[in-house]
Amino acid sequence: MVFELYGKRIEGIINRRLTYTLVVLADGDVHHLEKFNIKYMYKKDEMSHVIQDIEVDAGLKAQNLVSIVHKSERFQVDDRVLARCRREKIPTCLTLRGGEMITGVISWFSQYEIKMLLAHGGSVVVFRHGLHNFEMSRW
Repeated sequence: MVFELYGKRIEGIINRRLTYTLVVLADGDVHHLEKFNIKYMYKKDEMSHVIQDIEVDAGLKAQNLVSIVHKSERFQVDDRVLARCRREKIPTCLTLRGGEMITGVISWFSQYEIKMLLAHGGSVVVFRHGLHNFEMSRW
C-alpha cells in the first residue's frame, strides 16, 4: 500500500489495524501511522492509475494545511449525500487539505473513510478527516 501523509509518502504493508493507528511494515521497519496523519491510501500496483486522476489546487497546497484532530472542527459531508452519490454513481470530487483533488465514484464509505473508484481504473481510500471540500461533478 501507498500511504500519502502530510509531507511524505510511505510504501508498506498493513500489519495491524488499530482504532486510531495502522501498524505498517516498510523498508524493514515498523511504522505506527496515526490515521489522522494519513490523507489517503491506495494499492502500490495502482499508483500509475491513481496519479493520473489526482489534480492539485496549488493555492490550497501552498497553505500547508494539516489534519484537524477534533471532529467538530472538520469539514463534514452528510452520509445521506454520500449514500445518494454511491447509489446513483454520481461522480464526486473530494478536495483534501493538502490540495489534492480526487474525482471518482464512491464505492463505499464509513464514518472514517470514503473509497473512490477512479476514471483510469485505480481506487483510493480517502480519510474523511482530511477533507477540505466535497462536490458532485461530471467526469
